[in-house]
Amino acid sequence: MAEYSAIGTLATPGGSITFNDPSSSVGFHDPDMCDGLDPQSAVRSIHEDRPRTHGGIVYPSLYGPRPIVLGGTVDATSLAAREAFLNALAAALDSIMDGGGTYSWAASAGTKTVTPVYCDVPMKSLGKWLKKYQFGLICPNHTIS
Repeated sequence: MAEYSAIGTLATPGGSITFNDPSSSVGFHDPDMCDGLDPQSAVRSIHEDRPRTHGGIVYPSLYGPRPIVLGGTVDATSLAAREAFLNALAAALDSIMDGGGTYSWAASAGTKTVTPVYCDVPMKSLGKWLKKYQFGLICPNHTIS
């Protein structure tokens, strides 16, 4: 089971962003806005209709790339801290358009890592006063180590 509330780090050439860190009080994932870190990745299943008869042809299933969606709230103590977090997150995501990032978190069973990650869906900043963020990553490797 994915632990979206564990302390997590997105490490990129454009800087590292830490989520769910009680000492920084900025950037807390909301598990209802997150997906993709479960033990099993997306399954790529290919099938087609059998020509000129009933039934179909089913090919062996394979794992596809791992799509990851992360989102939550920006619980900043000031507007400047809120904007600094969102700007740093956008810069970090910009730096991994061609890969080079990792996402790791301190799971209860030990640190877990997904690598490499690319920015797949640009960050959205939602809300007027209580800001929320959401962005998407894609990992060509389906495994979590």
